[in-house]
Amino acid sequence: KIKFFGVITVMLAAALSLWPTRYEPNFTARIEAQDRRIISAPFDGFLADAPFQLGDVIEPGALILGMEDSDLVLQAAQIQSERDEVEAEIQTARSQRDTARVQSLVAQRRQVAVQLDLAERQLDLAQFVSTDHAAVVGGDAWRRVGGRVRLGEPLLEVASPDTFRLLVFIDEDWVADLGVDNAGTLLLTAYPSVRIPVTLRGITSDPQ
Repeated sequence: KIKFFGVITVMLAAALSLWPTRYEPNFTARIEAQDRRIISAPFDGFLADAPFQLGDVIEPGALILGMEDSDLVLQAAQIQSERDEVEAEIQTARSQRDTARVQSLVAQRRQVAVQLDLAERQLDLAQFVSTDHAAVVGGDAWRRVGGRVRLGEPLLEVASPDTFRLLVFIDEDWVADLGVDNAGTLLLTAYPSVRIPVTLRGITSDPQ
């Protein structure tokens, strides 16, 4: 009987040694984007359009933010009309050989041109279009559509989708089981069914 139980014990130990096991220690982790960019209000006004929310991926050429610009369009049209009138008056003064009048109108034309250039620049800034792929990682612009914003006020924070990294804080006893270029899988609480492949790029000596 002793021999029998000894053989059974050895066979059981061998079977358990071959049985696949999973070691899943508890640890904390943080996802962060290394290349962040804050999009702020280009001028005082009202936010008219903000189609993207947290987590959305923005395609190149897509409108990220749009300011209410109807007043700017009207202002630019009025300045353009004023410039055309001044130009016509300059031609009339030249035909009458009124040199003093011409000089005065030319100076006025320069002032109008500066005003028009400022209005056109504000119109260009009113529409913020993405130049490359980006992901929304902060801000709440989509909740503030229709509200007033101030110059320089942060509205959205975006980051390149290729610059995200996962910082994992583990017990030092587990470090010996890891190696650079080890592959793994990341599961997010918000998307538990989506398996995200990750690769270990470095192990630091942070005592934390």
